[in-house]
Amino acid sequence: YKWKQEMDKNFLQKEKFFKAPKPEFYNFRKVSINLPFLISNGKKIKINVYSKKVNGNLLLMLYEPGMRALYEGHIQSEHRLYQSTVLGFIGVKALFKLGIDISILHLNESATVFAGIAWLDILLENGMSMDKALIKVRSYTIFTNHTLSPAAEPIWTMAQMDRYVFNNIRNTKFRLWLADMVKKEGGIIKLSSLALKIAGHSNAVSKLHAIKAKDSYGIPFKSITNGISNRWIYPELLNIYRQLGIGDPIIDLLPSDYKNKLNLLKTTHMQEIKQHAKEDLCNYLLSERQDQYGEPVVIPEDAKIILWTRRFTSYKRPELLFSNPSLLAGILEKNHMHIILSGKAHQKDDDIKLLLQHILHVVDENKILKKRVHFVVNYNWQLARYFGGADIILNTPIPGWEACGTSWEKAIANWLLLCSTRDGGVADVFFMDNKYKTSSPFFEITGTNDEKAAQSLYMNLDLMAKVLGDPDQWKNTVIKQLAAFLPIISGTRMMIEYLNLRFEADL
Repeated sequence: YKWKQEMDKNFLQKEKFFKAPKPEFYNFRKVSINLPFLISNGKKIKINVYSKKVNGNLLLMLYEPGMRALYEGHIQSEHRLYQSTVLGFIGVKALFKLGIDISILHLNESATVFAGIAWLDILLENGMSMDKALIKVRSYTIFTNHTLSPAAEPIWTMAQMDRYVFNNIRNTKFRLWLADMVKKEGGIIKLSSLALKIAGHSNAVSKLHAIKAKDSYGIPFKSITNGISNRWIYPELLNIYRQLGIGDPIIDLLPSDYKNKLNLLKTTHMQEIKQHAKEDLCNYLLSERQDQYGEPVVIPEDAKIILWTRRFTSYKRPELLFSNPSLLAGILEKNHMHIILSGKAHQKDDDIKLLLQHILHVVDENKILKKRVHFVVNYNWQLARYFGGADIILNTPIPGWEACGTSWEKAIANWLLLCSTRDGGVADVFFMDNKYKTSSPFFEITGTNDEKAAQSLYMNLDLMAKVLGDPDQWKNTVIKQLAAFLPIISGTRMMIEYLNLRFEADL
């Protein structure tokens, strides 16, 4: 099943669960291979394997009705361990059954580590020594860490490993080796410790994050900053990049003279495209979405639109914007601004649900905010595709806590003004060019505590309103942002760096 976000009359998030379509609904074809998953009570669970060609690539899906949604339940829920082990053991076995060799094994977060465990087991069962098997798997495997928050990683006990892991390892010596590793960790294990043992290459997802990861784990991490796909760029705007000779700024490599080409942008044409995107956004909100009151979202097409749209969690500080409601209301009314607020709290995160409820009560109690702050219920990719019509993106994480973030990257590509703390991938720019240390290419939120950061945020809202009111200054600010950040947000750049990380020893 899946779930979508709903709000009750007291602004408390509720989850509406519904049955998810089976793989056949998405045109997946069932593969005729039998791969049971074993649990310690002797139970065998039949895992069905499905396949589908997507743009020339083979995509495999593992399915059984009890698999349920990703990240469901509490972080320590055994069901999460079940999902991770099925993905690893059955996924790798399916590849070998289909005759597919592994050229890169990408452990995208530590929960995927059982793919490496399954591969080691297969190599050992085929007669390879432990040392040689470990060398091979390490040389092919990349571990990518996306968060250093302790709350994001569960700790599993020996008994839990016995229930879900050891029964699916065929090689006795390897089973004992892994059990001994858990014992040496005090009878418990974090999957990140296992991933660092299995993977020969480790990376973080921004330059600052790589520094933090090294401090946390005591070993160096390569920095490969997250990039984005061109599907998030407003179509008319994407055509402009191509007409300028920049090409697709996400798919293609940037030409060496891309900064000169950006200077060919014309203010009037840029504004026409942004207005089209804004009209599309406003029409979509009015016809397809609801706000916190269950009403259509009504935003005038001549308003300046601000976004705070992402997963609701404490370190992203969604409450920062509402630290001084009366001051915020004055800024919004004076500058004809509207805020789109959207994001989901995890189903089990009651504290964040209460924080969201508190924010919406603050909005409800102020006449101006009630008119100008729109919480769009059930944030999803369909909504995000329209955000090219907004004017400003706010990115407010506690510095040092955001691994990368990608909502701001999509906003940069769509010519929104960026207002952010110096964190995650945003901070990459300060590592790449010394000139930005004295002249930030975005509107920076500063301050050593929440109170000072809120003051900085409010000041920047007024500054950005003035920029938006001056077409040529807006154009120049957008060009400055693009010049600084296009190399950072490039999905192609990211993919090349991952390939280089895997194959650098072979070159």
